[in-house]
Amino acid sequence: MSEQRQKSDRIFDGWAERFDARIYADNNPKGLIREAVLRRDLREAILDRCNQPLNIIDVGGGLGRMAIWLAGQGHRVTLAEPSADMLKQAKSNAAGNASNTIVFLQKTLQDLPADHAGEFDLVVCHAVLEWLARPRGAIGALAKLLRDDGILSLMFYNKHSAMMRSLVVGDFNRVESDNFAGDGKKRLAPISPTDPDEVRTWLTANSLLVTHWSGVRTFYDYMLPDVRLRANSDDVLRNELRLSTREPWRGIARYQHMICRYQATETQSGLTG
Repeated sequence: MSEQRQKSDRIFDGWAERFDARIYADNNPKGLIREAVLRRDLREAILDRCNQPLNIIDVGGGLGRMAIWLAGQGHRVTLAEPSADMLKQAKSNAAGNASNTIVFLQKTLQDLPADHAGEFDLVVCHAVLEWLARPRGAIGALAKLLRDDGILSLMFYNKHSAMMRSLVVGDFNRVESDNFAGDGKKRLAPISPTDPDEVRTWLTANSLLVTHWSGVRTFYDYMLPDVRLRANSDDVLRNELRLSTREPWRGIARYQHMICRYQATETQSGLTG
């Protein structure tokens, strides 16, 4: 616990180009799979069911890809990002792509509830939790942004995947230490990989009921490098989508995507835990 208290949140100033290169450039399957699963889940959970524009915030919105897509669906979108570098690139990416409907804020998650409590129909928080020193506390801050019966889309780095990767490469010291946290400085190794069951406990404690649950990149990250190179991207994407909601594959996916409904009124009246 003392090590956890010494950590600080990781903000990615100076990393915008590297993020794009590592995840999205040249139709990287990592980015294609990620966006395909997230977009499918959001459509099924909320977007295809709404008959009017939603008020949405993308917390830690990075390069703006999700915010731009949501704005393109006709929704009112706020993108909050603490990194000036990332925010500048997001604004550039949004230029000419419904950017007039996106509000850009240079703010951390912790800064947002003071000015935006109960404001949003949908809160998006993707690949943020694992870069926070205290991820548990982030769930409460996210819940405060939602109106009653609003939706949270939460994607986070899966501790079980980090363990599986260590087993595959034979790093048994790391496995036996049960410490999969990186320092967050030298490379893109999350400082707070999280256990999905633990996250569900945090969600429940904050009146958030999981309604949809998918794994993002169930097998792609475990493929041998030469197999990745020769694999047909359509085959990979089709099978990633097919397996994303099935156990045991969902449980070892690199990221977990949980869509939750906020039920504050019911909790306050004693109808839920």
